[in-house]
Amino acid sequence: MSIAHEPVVTDRTATQRLFGLGAPARDVDDRGEPLNRMSMDIGALAPNTARTAYGGVLAVLLDDLLGFTVWDRRGIRDGLVTAELSVDVVTPRRWQGPTLRAESRLLALSADGGTSTARVQDSAGALIATGTLWGNFVDLPAPGADGSALPDFPEPGVAPLDWIGGRIEDGPGVRVVVPANPLVANKLGFMHGGVQGCAMISRRTRP
Repeated sequence: MSIAHEPVVTDRTATQRLFGLGAPARDVDDRGEPLNRMSMDIGALAPNTARTAYGGVLAVLLDDLLGFTVWDRRGIRDGLVTAELSVDVVTPRRWQGPTLRAESRLLALSADGGTSTARVQDSAGALIATGTLWGNFVDLPAPGADGSALPDFPEPGVAPLDWIGGRIEDGPGVRVVVPANPLVANKLGFMHGGVQGCAMISRRTRP
């Protein structure tokens, strides 16, 4: 998770800034049950989502929000890593902008991790996607962060695979290669689980 070991969870991480995400926010529903919210600025993805499917970036939104929902209940544990992430895209195109909004709730919690679920809607209230995550708590020393080495942020409208420095290699087995990039690594040094999903979906939807 990009927010594991995040000391101030109200601040936006580098990955959240890169993909136009707002910071996660705690809230309650009409019945007083706790939930968490997060938004995504789809205007930062491309000027027209009617012609291009951006289902891949939903993995980033859902991984961050779903992970936060479990991470927020970690107690004395140091951090969280995504063990399994499921994304079901209901409306892959023609999202009504400028913002996607997601709500997440905790489903189960144990000493070693938990699972959460979320729904994503566009600005018109249409259901875009649902997601479920299982995350494992981890206990590791917090590495020293060096923000001076971060690369520049891309211009708005750049394709998601290009955002994360990925390339497609053709050969006996076509594969997506994503080089080390501190913009999309979490505080533990692991690749953001949602970014990995974004890269794979970008490969499958590439003409």
